[in-house]
Amino acid sequence: MSSIHKLKSSERAKVRQFIQLTNCSEKIAMNCLAQNEWRLEMACDSFFQSPDQYMKVVDRKKIDNWFHKYAQSQDKILVDGCIQLLEDLSLRPNDRKVLILAQRLGAQRQCEFTRQEFTTGMADMNCDSNQTLYQRLVELDNEVTTDLNKLRDLYLFAWNYGKQLEAKTMEWETAVEYWNILLHNTVNTQLLQLWIQFVSDNRKAVTKDTWNLLLEFATSIDATLSNYDFDGAWPTLIDDFVLWARDRLKAHNTRATIQSNQ
Repeated sequence: MSSIHKLKSSERAKVRQFIQLTNCSEKIAMNCLAQNEWRLEMACDSFFQSPDQYMKVVDRKKIDNWFHKYAQSQDKILVDGCIQLLEDLSLRPNDRKVLILAQRLGAQRQCEFTRQEFTTGMADMNCDSNQTLYQRLVELDNEVTTDLNKLRDLYLFAWNYGKQLEAKTMEWETAVEYWNILLHNTVNTQLLQLWIQFVSDNRKAVTKDTWNLLLEFATSIDATLSNYDFDGAWPTLIDDFVLWARDRLKAHNTRATIQSNQ
């Protein structure tokens, strides 16, 4: 049975539309759509901009051998293997590309890739070596920087990936680490630093509601916080932060004014 029959009906329809628009094979259509979150317009744009990226057929046997290079068992790459993989890719653990890799492989646990996650994810990304993987991760990281929807997808993935499996909140220390990874160079630096200082001082676990809305806050509220609406549906922690941060921003601006007049 063709693998297309394993897809949802909506996904099969998009495969047929994609083939009509690009005149490519079913396999390439499925691959390109999978890499572009099954968004037809985005997938078509990506295909026509970089057709070679999708026309390449990866070697499944090569991917399988690649997995076993880092695996600690027949079915999993564990901590030591992950560390070696990152070293071979010249990536630090706090590099956003590492989180993108976990997202693209559909990893369920930190520092662990199952054989299914690794082989399926690498095939979907058209990668069968460290060199092709690094090049693809650079491309994906650039997309996250410029496309808010892709940043949002990565950000939401990080919630389940970063917290303890059964936990309903995320430890504040973990949240701070992920905010530094995810939001560096994508939101206002001063506000991000103030937020991290505020959360670190409060030392309270972060709820899912706060986690989810923090990205909207960081990408929609201006650097002076002047357009923040306390009557909006913001979590209490963010309300408290705005009150706290406004005092500090006001004091900072006062000092800057005094210094400029001296």
